[in-house]
Amino acid sequence: MTPDQANTAPWNDAWTNVRNLVRQTFTPSLPRLNGVEVELVVANPGPPSAEVTMTLMDADRKSLAVVSKTVPVADCSQVLFLLPDGGLRVSPGQVYAIGLSSIGSVFGWKYVVGGYPNGAASFNGKPLLRDTRSTFLFRTFGGN
Repeated sequence: MTPDQANTAPWNDAWTNVRNLVRQTFTPSLPRLNGVEVELVVANPGPPSAEVTMTLMDADRKSLAVVSKTVPVADCSQVLFLLPDGGLRVSPGQVYAIGLSSIGSVFGWKYVVGGYPNGAASFNGKPLLRDTRSTFLFRTFGGN
């Protein structure tokens, strides 16, 4: 897998709970998306693990892939979701979105003010922060 898009901004302790509808848009440069890595933090007390679901969407919010996995609290800082069947064909230069959800989750998705220049974070369909652009911490991996 080849690294493609990434938010490499340093984290400054900001996060939002993945119990909400949270999305990060991004613009791939490779024609195949093989995996998505997100940076989580333990945000609430709870069980030692939780199921987290990553949904990949196109610009019209149509679901293209859904991957779920059980994430242990002790190892949640970088969670990799591999797309099935060797990845998904995408159109370089087009906007896609990563959605995260977890019912009753203990996790928050780390974010920063500014950050990744080719997308933005949203919370329940609105910008995550009212007066400034913000982005969740993520990486995508792709290929040809």
